[in-house]
Amino acid sequence: MFGPLLLLLIVMPLIELWLLLRVGDRIGAGNTFLLVIITGIVGASLARQQGLRAWHEAQKQSAEGKIPGAALADGVMILIAGVLLMTPGIITDGFGFLLLLPPFRAVVRRVLKDRIKFQTQVHVQKFGMPPGGPGPGGFGTGADDFSPSGDSAGARLPPDAIDVEHHSHES
Repeated sequence: MFGPLLLLLIVMPLIELWLLLRVGDRIGAGNTFLLVIITGIVGASLARQQGLRAWHEAQKQSAEGKIPGAALADGVMILIAGVLLMTPGIITDGFGFLLLLPPFRAVVRRVLKDRIKFQTQVHVQKFGMPPGGPGPGGFGTGADDFSPSGDSAGARLPPDAIDVEHHSHES
């Protein structure tokens, strides 16, 4: 955790400063300053416009009884894009503008969703039945113990298990 934070707070601003100085050598200090101001203004305007669109989409989906997950994720990414675009720098501007593109946000959403799904599966596997079934001496070894397949009519849950049923409330 410390590595990415170090990269974000120390190394990244140094790289941005170096790039801005290089651009300043090429196009002049005044033009570089103007470029930073223009990208901040344009970025903030685009982020505001797209953020409002995402907000309205989330409200519409909520009113329809749907979970506005994608619209809320887009809203968060647009907020991050706005912050990145108002931060002076070439890399932050590039990533900020990328986050304003709906196809790029869709890719980021998919990657985050897959990562969350993987972490959830790992978590369930850690606390659930070990891969390959119960081990020696664990529950599931006796005739009247919990049956993970659920096919035993007289199966009983171990005392520390929580029995949960899911009922869909779709109309």
